[in-house]
Amino acid sequence: MQGNNKMKKLILLTTLLFCGNVFAAKEITQEYTTGQTLYAVIANDSLQIWNGTAFDTTPTTGEWGNYDIAMTEDAVLLGVYYADWPEALTTAGRYRVRVYAGTSPAYTDTVVGSDFYNWSGTAEITLINIASMAEAWVNGGFGAGRYD
Repeated sequence: MQGNNKMKKLILLTTLLFCGNVFAAKEITQEYTTGQTLYAVIANDSLQIWNGTAFDTTPTTGEWGNYDIAMTEDAVLLGVYYADWPEALTTAGRYRVRVYAGTSPAYTDTVVGSDFYNWSGTAEITLINIASMAEAWVNGGFGAGRYD
């Protein structure tokens, strides 16, 4: 019986580390003054910047317009902006996301927020979604719905 528990723990750990929440959206969020134009820029640990299809290994300020991810202000929670994580960015890792204010993306725009995201390849890894997934797993609920 003890071997069965070890297998369950191994499956749970593997699931938590690699599966993430495949139903996620609006992963990138920022609070800021209402009515502004915000965008996010994602960099990996090597300081390469995501350009929409891949990480630019030689980013330059002149290409800044290639790196922006437009953010939308919530219609009800004014001053809360969000953007979806790029679907094409499926490599698990730790990423820095900086949020800028500016109507036309430029390297000189003001940084209004910065955070690190631990990405599983399909979702952000947070203590909240790990706990929710663990609870669902313990209660036999995997596959029953959303775990964020």
